[in-house]
Amino acid sequence: MGEREKQIWISICDARPANYFGQETWPLLRGLCMHTWLVELLAAELRANPRHMVNRVEHRRESAMVAMLSRALRLGKISGTHQSTDVHKGEGAPRRKLWLVPPEKNTDTSA
Repeated sequence: MGEREKQIWISICDARPANYFGQETWPLLRGLCMHTWLVELLAAELRANPRHMVNRVEHRRESAMVAMLSRALRLGKISGTHQSTDVHKGEGAPRRKLWLVPPEKNTDTSA
């Protein structure tokens, strides 16, 4: 891996609990680092020449690859099972349809 890819690897691993990435995930993580670096390069080129259609298409493809690998590695804020306890706390509770709830009246009389 190149120097920038190593920096990306470290930043991703530092943001997760110890032993989050098993050895079986390393190929996906290497791919994510490479595609993230490519997205950065393409974004810089697009800033310099925003009308370059080939870079726009390639940037879109690389961004989609980063998103797919991130999902596969469960890097999203609520996509991982390690945060499932917070997600499941509210299960069974009735769901409020906020568009049907009338707004609360201001009870503050100090104004």
